[in-house]
Amino acid sequence: MTESTEAFYSSPSSSMEEKVSVRDKPSFTCGLDDERKRLSVVVPLYNEEDNVYQVVDDLERMFTSSGFDGEIILIDDGSTDRTLEIARQLQKEYSHVNIIPHGTNLGKTAAMITGFQHATGDYVILMDGDGQFLAKDIPKMVEKLKNGFDVVNGWGKKKEPLTKIIPSLVYNGISRKLFSLNVHQFNLGFKAFKREALDGLILKKDEHRYILPLLKEKGFAITEIPVAYLPRQNGTSKYGVMRIPFGVMDMVSLKIELVLGERPFRVFGLASLGLVLSGIISGLYGVYGLVTGSGTMWPAAFSTMFLLSGITILFVGYAVEAATCPRK
Repeated sequence: MTESTEAFYSSPSSSMEEKVSVRDKPSFTCGLDDERKRLSVVVPLYNEEDNVYQVVDDLERMFTSSGFDGEIILIDDGSTDRTLEIARQLQKEYSHVNIIPHGTNLGKTAAMITGFQHATGDYVILMDGDGQFLAKDIPKMVEKLKNGFDVVNGWGKKKEPLTKIIPSLVYNGISRKLFSLNVHQFNLGFKAFKREALDGLILKKDEHRYILPLLKEKGFAITEIPVAYLPRQNGTSKYGVMRIPFGVMDMVSLKIELVLGERPFRVFGLASLGLVLSGIISGLYGVYGLVTGSGTMWPAAFSTMFLLSGITILFVGYAVEAATCPRK
């Protein structure tokens, strides 16, 4: 990794590059030296006919040189080009390759979930299929998992126009503050997990961007390492300009869910309180108008409307919480 890559994104502290943990001291477990661990590499693919061979060949060479036992799981997410055809040829050529095709394009999050569900490894690597990452960084990630961390986030720098760099800096900066998680990049498609970190993980559409905050919320130890991040040589990016506003909305939605997910009544309660107070104030203003002889019926009408709305929202909030988060 070059010095320029390691120096990229100066906003988090320098010590964060080696360790970003949500636990003070990770518990150490047996690693590959003590007990042979199986490795699953999950590769979502969508119209990557020009990159899939290069990616698989690189992974196969990594398996051979490192001595890992495991599998390469290619999830074809409804590609409309020759991606699936080439993947099937690779399955015949390489022993580690397994293919899971989606009949239609369901999105990256769905492809990831499919891969995680079929992964049999003790360690699971998520790696984009666009050829921008190198398999030689996987052993470094596994080493971090061996040392007790549950999740390893890859981060890197590549040459991009300012129209991409600035939104990325803003997006990652807001994410760091919002989720109190000091990683350089939340959405880079190169991560490593212990199997137990993925068990029971539920992702909604497009929530692959927020897998780190979700796992942090569950108490898993997270670290990160710099990885090679190459410019895309073939194909086109699957992300459009709308990922920025959608990403911000998803970010806020997830934060609300993490803070109030089991107590939605609090949100309804605050809204109800505001309406009831508005109703009381309107009612008092109406009484004052009647006493002074300058009043009309409007304050009384608004007071009644606010009070009824507030009481209704209060009961709706209770019903929502009772239905979605019943007492166990």
